[in-house]
Amino acid sequence: MLQLHRTLLRAALGLAGAFFWIGVYRYFYQLSTDTAEAFARTAFLYALSQVVTILAVPWAAQHLSSGLRRIMARAVFAVSLGLLSLGVLGQFDNGILLPLVFIAYTLLFGLYAAMYRTPHTGGLLTKAGRVWRGLRELCVIAAPALGGYLMSRGLTLPEVLGIGGAIAALSLAPLSRVAESYERYAHGYRETFGRLLDREHRALLLHGVCAGIEGTALLLAWPIVIFLITDRSFSLTGALLSVSLVTAAIVRVLWRRLVSWRAPSPPVSMALAGSPWILRLVAAAPIDIVVVDAYAHGGASPSEGIDRAAFEQHADGAAYFDEYTVLKEEALALGRLLAALGVAAFALDASLSFALVALFVAAGLASMFAVSVSLRVGRAMF
Repeated sequence: MLQLHRTLLRAALGLAGAFFWIGVYRYFYQLSTDTAEAFARTAFLYALSQVVTILAVPWAAQHLSSGLRRIMARAVFAVSLGLLSLGVLGQFDNGILLPLVFIAYTLLFGLYAAMYRTPHTGGLLTKAGRVWRGLRELCVIAAPALGGYLMSRGLTLPEVLGIGGAIAALSLAPLSRVAESYERYAHGYRETFGRLLDREHRALLLHGVCAGIEGTALLLAWPIVIFLITDRSFSLTGALLSVSLVTAAIVRVLWRRLVSWRAPSPPVSMALAGSPWILRLVAAAPIDIVVVDAYAHGGASPSEGIDRAAFEQHADGAAYFDEYTVLKEEALALGRLLAALGVAAFALDASLSFALVALFVAAGLASMFAVSVSLRVGRAMF
């Protein structure tokens, strides 16, 4: 039941993650016809979501003792309510309502990111289990293409996001059949922020901030860049995202078979982490997008959800392990916040092109530094 819930929710977020920020950017562009200003406003809204997450993560952790499933249900309710609101109210654009709906969803998604924590499950999969996992991944991968296809057939973006909200709400049914579990978070609200800044957690903070910077580039800027490369086509954008993820899944399997006998050296690991962002700087055609994304996502473990880096970013894969999970989530959100504010400032002071180049270069350097930290301190910590 937990896997069915996760599949439905990930598919819903595949629709929202692929198209929501593109829709926000398009709305602001239609108001001002200035690409830099539209992107800056979108980035500021994204930053607001990260502020909510940073403030809410310790609060949510303190409520884990009331039941992990209960907190998960509240998180899913928040994100489904936001998407359904976009689906219903997003149809009415009177100049005031739509921005308020954008803000409401941004706040609710920030709460979702802070609250959503799944029970930790482990163990080796059987052959049948691997087949079912592959089928679940295909359902999630197909979400962007489905959203783009529906819009090509006449549905509006708010209606597609509303469908995502309905799927997210539907995921509550199998979640209700999951056994309740209880976790304990040992630190207070203010103490959490103090521990994040402790010297002993400096490596964790640096790693999380760097990963968060890359998260902003990947989850906010890159979908908008794809949208612009495809001449503002939602259907082609969705198709490219899905094709890229399918290709990446195939590359993962082939890559792991190729290098299973030997782990890459630290310089090679750092190069593999940073080089995709250099390639994204020169991507100018749909085939470039597929190749770059397959290269970027293809090196991850086949056991890791293909959408984890493409649609959402959670510490420890959204599972709750211990108090360090909370600190990692805070660091990730802080990195995303800093990157969003920085790219917005560059867009307003210079140009959209300069801002995107600066963000992608920063993401590449941050990714390399994060790999360096994890290799020096130990991958198990992250």
